[in-house]
Amino acid sequence: MLVSMASALAAAGVFENFWHWTVEYARAYAGILTLSQGLGYLLETAKALWAAAPGLWSLAALGFALLWFEPTLRQWRFFLVLLAAFSTVGVCPGFYFRNHYFLLVVPAASLLCGAAWCAWTRSAGRFLGFATRKAGIKNAPLVEWTKKPGFAIAAVGTFGGLFLLAVGQSLAISADIFFRLTPEQVCRRIYNANPFPESVEIARYLAAHSSPEARIAVLGSEPQIYFYSHRRAATGYIYTYPLMEAQAFATEMQRDMIREIEQAAPEYLIYVSAPSSWMQRTDSDLTIFGWSQHYCQEHMELDVLVETFPDFHSEFHRGMADRIVQPRTDHWIAIYKRKPSRGPITIHLKNSALLLPR
Repeated sequence: MLVSMASALAAAGVFENFWHWTVEYARAYAGILTLSQGLGYLLETAKALWAAAPGLWSLAALGFALLWFEPTLRQWRFFLVLLAAFSTVGVCPGFYFRNHYFLLVVPAASLLCGAAWCAWTRSAGRFLGFATRKAGIKNAPLVEWTKKPGFAIAAVGTFGGLFLLAVGQSLAISADIFFRLTPEQVCRRIYNANPFPESVEIARYLAAHSSPEARIAVLGSEPQIYFYSHRRAATGYIYTYPLMEAQAFATEMQRDMIREIEQAAPEYLIYVSAPSSWMQRTDSDLTIFGWSQHYCQEHMELDVLVETFPDFHSEFHRGMADRIVQPRTDHWIAIYKRKPSRGPITIHLKNSALLLPR
C-alpha cells in the first residue's frame, strides 16, 4: 500500500512536497517546544477543560475506576483502556496541547461514562450487601430491597439523575455561548479580536468586486476568506504560522509564498495585521513583511481598510486609493487591489521603437 501511494505521488510529480510536509516539516514542528513548556500548556488546557464540564469528566474518571471492580465489564477493559490511552497519546505530539486537540479524547470519555453507568447499576446491590455484612447487619430491609426489581430501577434512576445533573452543569457553565449570545458575540468571547466576523464582510466585498476566476492572496492565517469569497488562493500557504516558527524551513517557506504570489499576480491581496494571525516570535524571520510592503507599493493600491478596536467593534473604510493611512489599532486588515495596467511605454528612436513595460 505504501509503495503504491509513493509511486502514485512520484508519478504525479509531488512526492518531494509530500515528503517535506509529512516527514521533514512534521519532524521540525514537533521539535519546537520543550517538554517543560508542553507541561505548562497541558496544565493550562486541562484547567480550562475541567472548568467547562467537571461533572462529566468526574463520571468518566469514575467509569475508569469501576472498570476494575465490575466483573461484567472485564471483557471491555482492554478495549476501553487502550482507546483512552491512544486517544491521550494523540493529543501529545509537539506538546502544544491546544483545546481542540482534546476532541480526540471525547469518544473514550463518553464510553467511560457508559461504563460507570453499567458498573453503578450492576454493582450497587452487591456493594450494599457487602457493606451491611461487614457492619454485621443481617436480614436488614435494605438488603432485602436490593434483591427486588424496584432496586434496579432506583439504581438506574439515581445514575440517570447524576448524569443529567452533570450535563445540566456543563450547559449552565456555557449558557452564554449556547443560548444567549449571537454568533458574532460568541466569536468575540472565544477568539477575542481575531477577524472571524470581519472575514464574512470582507469575503462579500471580494466576491462582489472580482470575477469568479480571480485569484486572491491572504497574508495571514485567515483561510476562511477564501472559503467565504469562493475565490481561489494565489498561494498554497493558506495560513502563516509556519513562516514565523523557530524551525529550519521557515525562511524557505516565506520564499515559496513570495514566489507563488508573484507568479499568480493576484487581483486582490489581503494583509492581516493581528498578532494571532502570525504568532510572530522574537527570533522570527521578517522577510515576508518587508517584501509585502514593497510589493504592495509597486503593484497594488489600498482599496479597503478594516479596523477592529479593543471594544471589538469594527470600522470598514472604503475608497482608500491614493490615501496615506495610519491604522488606529493593532488589529487591522488592508485589502489591496492590483493597480490598473496602463500598457507599455513606447520610446521612439531614430531607426526603431523600444517597448518597455510600465
